[in-house]
Amino acid sequence: MTEENNSKKIKVLIADSNPDTLRNTSRLLSFEPRIEVVALAPNGQEALDFTKIHQPDVIIAERVLPIIDGIELAGHINALDLRNAVIITSTVSE
Repeated sequence: MTEENNSKKIKVLIADSNPDTLRNTSRLLSFEPRIEVVALAPNGQEALDFTKIHQPDVIIAERVLPIIDGIELAGHINALDLRNAVIITSTVSE
């Protein structure tokens, strides 16, 4: 690998309906110098729009999102053929 390839940051988009989760996940990822959070989306539609604009390498999306849920979002993103990874998260509370 060339030095240029080694310095390329991994672009990440985070989609979650909870503002605290968006902020905390972004803050946690900021400690890794190879990661750049390019967008925060509070719903699936904004996540899809931001994906088209920023073309992130990784999308971290909550399973239950307003407007477009995480599973449907993954299908839309897959159809864009951007060669990125989608990680779907789910929270269970008792």
